[in-house]
Amino acid sequence: MLRISSILFFSFLILSSACNNYTGSTIASVIKSPFDGHYVYPILSWAGKNPAEIGCIIEKHFDYRDSIFNCDHNNYINKGDPCVLTDAYYEGIQFPSALTSKISPLIKDIGLSFENGSLQEIVVTFKDSIAKNKLEELFQLPKDKVKLPEDIMRIDYGDNIYSSDKPVDTNYTKWLTITAFEHISVPDMDCE
Repeated sequence: MLRISSILFFSFLILSSACNNYTGSTIASVIKSPFDGHYVYPILSWAGKNPAEIGCIIEKHFDYRDSIFNCDHNNYINKGDPCVLTDAYYEGIQFPSALTSKISPLIKDIGLSFENGSLQEIVVTFKDSIAKNKLEELFQLPKDKVKLPEDIMRIDYGDNIYSSDKPVDTNYTKWLTITAFEHISVPDMDCE
């Protein structure tokens, strides 16, 4: 079953790469190679996208349609304000936990944080420890964390997490955090 869903997922990525009219650019880069029975996934391509764009990616690639953020919501504009309309300022789609295995059976959860209409951070939690170099292959991450793509501020492999569940071997992790831009909290906004 996993093999069939991987093949279907691969087909979705190829189709969306070939004919993506939503943003005018390729959402997913070409899939490189199989990894532990499934295909690598270019999660970095999500950085900085708005909730409707992420919803459309999820709709096209995973056959899941969010009731608000989907391919029909193509003129999305965030109407939030960090001081007055806080909930709207941070609104966004959440990645359905039932779909994480379609990206990888190793994933427990994918958290998405939005701010002012853009994906601010992606947090991936794994079911068990995984080698950091395997993460680079699985998500097509740059090997040199100094030379990050323009729309990525930081990539952390769980180094910033304080947990008794943290792997003892520093070459392994249970978390991946991709930060597009620094979180700006309400106190930082000078709200009156």
